[in-house]
Amino acid sequence: MPSSLTPSTPSAAAGDWVTDLLHTHPDLGHLVWFTVEAGAMAQADWLAAIAQAGLAHYGLPAGIAPTTAYVRGLRTLGQGPDTRTLLRRVARHRGTVTHHWIRETTASGAVTFQVLAAITGHPRTGTLTTVERRASLTAAEETALARLPDAIQAAGQTYTAGDRRRQIRTWLARVGALTMVAAGPVQFVPTDAQGLLTALTRAQAALGLQVWTLPLARSADVIATVTASLDAEVTQKTAHLLHQLQTARAAPTPLTTAQQTRFVTAFQALQQRVEHYTQLLDDEHSALTQQLALARTAIMQMLTAGAEEG
Repeated sequence: MPSSLTPSTPSAAAGDWVTDLLHTHPDLGHLVWFTVEAGAMAQADWLAAIAQAGLAHYGLPAGIAPTTAYVRGLRTLGQGPDTRTLLRRVARHRGTVTHHWIRETTASGAVTFQVLAAITGHPRTGTLTTVERRASLTAAEETALARLPDAIQAAGQTYTAGDRRRQIRTWLARVGALTMVAAGPVQFVPTDAQGLLTALTRAQAALGLQVWTLPLARSADVIATVTASLDAEVTQKTAHLLHQLQTARAAPTPLTTAQQTRFVTAFQALQQRVEHYTQLLDDEHSALTQQLALARTAIMQMLTAGAEEG
């Protein structure tokens, strides 16, 4: 006859034990970190992978601005293995910008510079206007200069590793991710944002990423760590907001209604973030609440004083 301490159905007992454990220590969220593969990715391929993974729900990346594409295209001039060159902006006139492409040469301990070409274009439209050669070019330099128009065009149709990294961070920020204090690139993502992590993990190969996640069970230590990270963020953002407001008030002209609205909106967003984490952690965060109350009082006093002066 089985002992009263030994369940007659082991599998059912194990299931009950797991259920009790999960109920007692439910997942609070995940620690997340990621890396992005080096190199550029075609804009069309990146956007297709985003749509396929359902990530468009979290926001589509902006296109590459013509100015950015123009500058990136120019930088390819100095990226060849057989070229050692510099680019310097030397003139700006009615939307056009002229750069000098300069060769750097070292001989007998002395460094000399020679202007190879003057390159003029309209960065705002991403168009190249004129290229004026100022010296004889090597074969590698000639090839790089000939490819410049194509390089500018290609730069406007590709996302660099940095572009993709910033987009991932933007998605994480939109679901309330929190940068962990003293943990490098590791972020905490609340459990209610699991959909983003699932989509990123599923599409990491197509997106040129590697994503790692680690579930965090609710515990006093975990809550204390997350709270400390939130406290550091709120302290930094509150100080920055107050500094911006003080700087704006010190200007010779009074604060406009639009400026006042921006400050109030920024503070409200910070307050909502703290409230969201308060509900998630099931903790009152009395220190943070008090800090926000003091900041709110200071902001309102500054805004009121600014309105009276205006």
